[in-house]
Amino acid sequence: MATRGAALWIVVIASAALAVPALADCSNPPFDPFCGSRVTVSAVSGNTFVLLDEITAIGDEPDQTVGPAHTTRLPDPNDPAGQGNLSDESAVAEIAFGEGVFATEAGTESGAVDFGKALNANANSRVTFAEYLAVGSASLPPGTPVTLRLRYRVAFGAAQHHDLPPSALNDTTQYARADVQLYTTFGGVYVPHRWFESGDGTVIVNGIFADPTQIGEMTAQATVGQTSRLIVDLSSITTSRAGAYDGSQFPNAATAATAVFVFGIEADESGVTITSPFFGAVPDFSGVTAANAFSNVLPIAVGAPVTVPEPGVLLESCFAIAALACSARAGPGTNDAQRRS
Repeated sequence: MATRGAALWIVVIASAALAVPALADCSNPPFDPFCGSRVTVSAVSGNTFVLLDEITAIGDEPDQTVGPAHTTRLPDPNDPAGQGNLSDESAVAEIAFGEGVFATEAGTESGAVDFGKALNANANSRVTFAEYLAVGSASLPPGTPVTLRLRYRVAFGAAQHHDLPPSALNDTTQYARADVQLYTTFGGVYVPHRWFESGDGTVIVNGIFADPTQIGEMTAQATVGQTSRLIVDLSSITTSRAGAYDGSQFPNAATAATAVFVFGIEADESGVTITSPFFGAVPDFSGVTAANAFSNVLPIAVGAPVTVPEPGVLLESCFAIAALACSARAGPGTNDAQRRS
């Protein structure tokens, strides 16, 4: 435990790896393919920075967990009136390149019950993969043109809640935001995907998140003996702030976001091999299923309850968006126990 000022108590819960962070090589070519994969959590009270934990992925390990990291800003035991003040956040990411699975999870809770208190919570879980894949063949001569095909699915859920009405929320005083972002680059083509919702009513939905019942697909033109670059960047970002300013409103805020990206790459032509210089064979299409994506969802440890619908069972995108915004039902990836009393 550590103290700051009048007995500001901090508890840190994290993986053993946080004691000696393992840093992927992000400065000397060739870069580690998982350079940039990390989890970040922080707690802030009264504009005073409290704590930040970060661990960067080990670049040469194809299967790993980044984090988990968890910080809690507990009530001040010498301030009975503020015993309910809370800032809590957690984040974790899992990487299984050989299985074609990237998964992220992050959640926050903020609550102020003492006049003049403002509590921030931020959690970010990110997997970033970037590598030049080798294209080879035992039957086709070097230089033969081939078409590579990237297929992917997502399973995700996100939720945000703030006790104050939307008219009272803005970027500088009170907020609750859940943000899932996915960026894919293949064959030189960049495609953004995003699901964002804020307590003030702002909603942004595009790309694969607009209709997760569909399979995403991108193609790249390549030649045997050459390389093709693949970049995937998946993030679950959650932020919340609750402040008691007028002595009569003591709000709570909670956010959560969890997402899974499953992918595979195959060539349209037979006899073509696609390999990662670091990890070997690139996963094929066999794992690009709704069931596989759904089964790899990480549970929400801190934050609002989240329902993650199975990608293959929703019939229309409007139903998908409505279901993802719903936090009333329990399901995989759900935090049932509310820590605030």
